[in-house]
Amino acid sequence: MPWLFVAGGDPRRLRDTSRMPAWVLRAVARDAAAACAPTEGVVETHRLLGLGPRSGAWRTIPNIVDESAFVKGTPERAGALFVGRFVPEKNPLLALESAVAADAALTFLGRGPLEQELKAAVAKGGLEPRVSFHSFTSRPWELYARHRVLLLTSNYETFGNVIIESLAAGTPVVSVDCDFGPREVLTGAAYSSVVPRDRDALAAALREVLERPYSQDEAAECRRFAERYRLAGITPLIDDALELTRARGRPAGVGATVGT
Repeated sequence: MPWLFVAGGDPRRLRDTSRMPAWVLRAVARDAAAACAPTEGVVETHRLLGLGPRSGAWRTIPNIVDESAFVKGTPERAGALFVGRFVPEKNPLLALESAVAADAALTFLGRGPLEQELKAAVAKGGLEPRVSFHSFTSRPWELYARHRVLLLTSNYETFGNVIIESLAAGTPVVSVDCDFGPREVLTGAAYSSVVPRDRDALAAALREVLERPYSQDEAAECRRFAERYRLAGITPLIDDALELTRARGRPAGVGATVGT
């Protein structure tokens, strides 16, 4: 029975995201008929590390955005929003520092081991009037729609679901330039930006968004980018990968040959 190897993470960060031993990952990937990953960067990294099917058959299949994320917001949006786990990989302290430097209100949505450190930094700086912590929810759609900008400060993002969710709500994104999702998802965006991992660069990008009036053009661009990740657009990519897997698993001379 042929199988499709689904690579959802950065293989260089396996210890951060999985308990699977590296040798198991390598063996499963090697014996797969084909493989897929959510971004070109993840595919290329696997290839560079020699991880993947012997056939070299890879497909890029982005994550699918939840249809519930497409909510109608209002022009009355305010402040920056951080959505993610409070862990070193997501760098929430950089988000706090950047928002403070931009004199921007910031809402944190998440939980994790750095929560107390974050709250202590807020208290020490007397930032309670401008920084709030929202109770965790798995359906944050309305929260995206109430904020002016999403702030992403991760050390790496293999895709970045929060980016698409924010765009679906019509909310632009300011992100650090990290591997791999932000630069791939936001390429060509006029109202969202990808900047160096630097407090001042992030603060400048935040100020630019917060100081400009929210426009219909901005909302339309955000939703246009998010539309690419709806189920209807991703399903053909999934079907293609499954057909490639079936074709690669057939005995030689049986059926059609599918190229990589």
